[in-house]
Amino acid sequence: FEMEHEYEKNGWKLIFTDGSKSSEYSSFSVATNTGNKICNWLLPHMCSVFSAEASAILKAVEHSKKHKLICTDSKSCISAIKSLSNYNPIISQIRDAVISAPRK
Repeated sequence: FEMEHEYEKNGWKLIFTDGSKSSEYSSFSVATNTGNKICNWLLPHMCSVFSAEASAILKAVEHSKKHKLICTDSKSCISAIKSLSNYNPIISQIRDAVISAPRK
């Protein structure tokens, strides 16, 4: 929580993402650090946890205008985003959205 307060002091807002999968469907959610829901999404049951996590990150990036810090627990998604040899369509959309985001 100390780190969270440091970021807030400097004008940053935190956004949290999560994806999950059950036997019936996959889903993801994006929320603020105060618990306000930005979006929830149901995905087809054939979607993987990776796709749900990546979709959450993509929605968070699309929602972020400036001074937003996106927090995820998906190491596999972060690794995929960093890898230029990963051609997953959702990961490519995340990279494109980050590259085209305003720098302010």
